[in-house]
Amino acid sequence: MIDYTLRKDWPLTDDQNEIIDFMIKRNKAVCSAQTGFGKTYTMTTCVTHVLLKYPDTHAIFLVPQKAVKAFRKELTEKLKISFNTLTSATPQMQKGARISIITHTSLRKHLDYINMLRENGHRLILLVDEAHCLESNTSKIYETVASIRHLFSIVHFMTATPLKNNIEGLYWLMYILDPKILGTWEYFKKMFLIIDKHPVIRLVGKGKNKYRKTVWEEEIVGYKNLQILKNLLDKYIIIKQKEYNLKYYFHKTNLNKNEIDGYLEAGKGLLRDTAKDSFAVRMHDLQQVVDNINEDHRVNDKLSSKEILFVQLIKTKMDNNHPTLVYCDYNEVIDRLELILNKSKSITGVKQILKVTGDVSQKQREKVEDLIDNKTVVLITSAGTESINLQRADSIVFYDIPFSILTFIQAVGRVTRIDSKYSEQYVHILEAVGTIDSYKRCLVQINGGLISNMFGKVETLPLEVGQIDRNLTRQLKQGLLWCFKQNRLLTEEELKQILEEGKN
Repeated sequence: MIDYTLRKDWPLTDDQNEIIDFMIKRNKAVCSAQTGFGKTYTMTTCVTHVLLKYPDTHAIFLVPQKAVKAFRKELTEKLKISFNTLTSATPQMQKGARISIITHTSLRKHLDYINMLRENGHRLILLVDEAHCLESNTSKIYETVASIRHLFSIVHFMTATPLKNNIEGLYWLMYILDPKILGTWEYFKKMFLIIDKHPVIRLVGKGKNKYRKTVWEEEIVGYKNLQILKNLLDKYIIIKQKEYNLKYYFHKTNLNKNEIDGYLEAGKGLLRDTAKDSFAVRMHDLQQVVDNINEDHRVNDKLSSKEILFVQLIKTKMDNNHPTLVYCDYNEVIDRLELILNKSKSITGVKQILKVTGDVSQKQREKVEDLIDNKTVVLITSAGTESINLQRADSIVFYDIPFSILTFIQAVGRVTRIDSKYSEQYVHILEAVGTIDSYKRCLVQINGGLISNMFGKVETLPLEVGQIDRNLTRQLKQGLLWCFKQNRLLTEEELKQILEEGKN
């Protein structure tokens, strides 16, 4: 294996050299090294080698705002290479720079700059970090990247997993890399997707001219020919995973009668005719009921069954000196847990509470990385699951289980970093049995199985995940609706039965 190390004081590992060798030999490729594998240093080194080989080449690094610090650090401290930084603020230009860092959100602003580089005769490289942002062909960033894709001779993507929750998103990611890889959408559907067509009554027209019309709606209920698809992808995607000594713990609690009554009342909204178009919103409502969020959540002193379980777990973590991350879906829940943690410090032993949410500035987030210590709890939302190093913590608690398997993997990835000082990491999953918590836990298992089938075992997922097939999603959704029709929670036995039926 070639050693692509450019500076002896920052040597590359064998795995990183293998990644560079794979990428550098392909004009179109995806680096799918697991979170914490050193992708940023690996790929900046890879691009630097291309720049050294082709003097007329200029590289565009398209990265999230929160990743700018990491890229600047690798280029400045390790590779000692000049670069430009173009964000929403005033561009910072360095003399002779052949690398330009542009943020996802400011790409449209700098399209003229990219066109100018190409018109001046530069061969262009595009490196996209967190490339899973390109898994929806209707998103603004997808449309923008698609409009300039033809300008680049080399296109490399970086993502911890090229698959979010479904293969459809993977198709659009690969399509923008090169439309020839997987063919047209119609061909892809016919070759790899199992489609169920069923009649749906829709209101069409306007005003007095509205009328009901039966239309046939397509729903993806499963997949086929996955081995053929995997063989195609293996030519363009390099997968690298490091085994971590992850310990999984599932903590379950039963709601009391009052909590059950409130939950079932909230769930009746899913039974309405209009619920199909607002299913996701209704699911969020259910989560907030389980999380004890209401209009006076900031002053409600009475702890729910789930909150009592949470306090007990945090006490155990602090007693054993485990700095801990806590993942929640919503800022309101973060506020609620912050209040509870502050009031229960004498019980839990928490000395410091930090936050990484969408409301926290980038500079504050970066400070959090260095402030984590024993007796620390860091409350995070999805904003804290990407492009931030929180490996000073060795534990993560999922107070809410994410809907997205990608968010789950990336959240766990905050404590599974290559430079972590811990020999073991701990993942705790809280669940109010029979509620939206159980539904989302099953979704993680179902969608995690799809990732395992396509790309091999992912070390940041529970072991039992790989045995479940995604085509159970609809059945699981029907089970959730059924429980509200029966006016009772799903039992663990019923949930197990749904998952058992999906094992191959």
